[in-house]
Amino acid sequence: MTYGPNHWHVKLISSVMPQLLEKIKGQYDLLIVLSHLGLTMDRWLARHYPQITLIVGGHSHTYLPNGEKVGQTWIAQTGKWGEHIGDIHLELDDHHHLKHATLKTVETARLSVSPEDAAVVSHYHQKGQDLLNQGKVAFLPIRFANDKRAAIDISLDAMADFAQTKLAILNSGLFLSPFGHGIVTKYDLQKALPHPMHVVRTKLNGSDLWRLIMEMEKNRHYLEHFPLKGMSFRGKVFGQIYYKGITVDPAHRLVYIDGQEIDPQKRYEVAVLDHHVLVPFFPTLAIMGDNTFLFPKFLREVVAAYLAKKYPLSQLKGKELRDES
Repeated sequence: MTYGPNHWHVKLISSVMPQLLEKIKGQYDLLIVLSHLGLTMDRWLARHYPQITLIVGGHSHTYLPNGEKVGQTWIAQTGKWGEHIGDIHLELDDHHHLKHATLKTVETARLSVSPEDAAVVSHYHQKGQDLLNQGKVAFLPIRFANDKRAAIDISLDAMADFAQTKLAILNSGLFLSPFGHGIVTKYDLQKALPHPMHVVRTKLNGSDLWRLIMEMEKNRHYLEHFPLKGMSFRGKVFGQIYYKGITVDPAHRLVYIDGQEIDPQKRYEVAVLDHHVLVPFFPTLAIMGDNTFLFPKFLREVVAAYLAKKYPLSQLKGKELRDES
């Protein structure tokens, strides 16, 4: 779903690997493969291409403290979240053949800390913050000061505008902070919406959209405080679900679109996020949705463009702009 918009071409490893091996045949002493296919596929590679000496793998987040040997091939994986790093030693004989391999992992929490490390990290963090603060986006009225709901509502409008739909769906856990008022910068939006997520335009028949909304309502209270990791989410909990153009009568299981009861046969377009397609709570969206991933802008960039259009900096006089800076 995301490879095409990124201009990536998906090919089967079984059709690509033989060509690559033939192309580099006789040009190496040891063959080391850097893989992001997961442990299952790494094992498959080792079984089918024994000429590979070592596979340094990822994707499945498997922790192999001393590696794993499949046939003649060693496989290294160090888990997830940078908790361990790998230390691989390969000993060769005089003919450049592998004599001995030692694969170890080191717990990063046990690594020594240099006195200047904190200063280096702080310097880069501050430099990034300064660069983002130079990017002034919009001038927001006072109602945005400490109101996350105001940020959610205008973000729903931004998504619908970007996807050219009348309907949109967001969850409140995406918003780590309000947008603030006065001059809002790229740094403010980075703090509020740090997620590398993209808007998705989904098309659903009314009957399927009704089912999707019922899934969301069924899971609403569970998700409000559900701690979520992965799927590009950088917040803490999923949060509440908010709609644009959609209202629900949960007691009678009725869904209204722009005030009219949903038409089971009608085709509807809704702006959601790739995050919503990937989480396991709304299967109708992934199974029945005709989903178009809208690249390359992240959610915060979509919101920034809409804020700049809705509340342009040009409404300020030059002196006010300098004062706010």
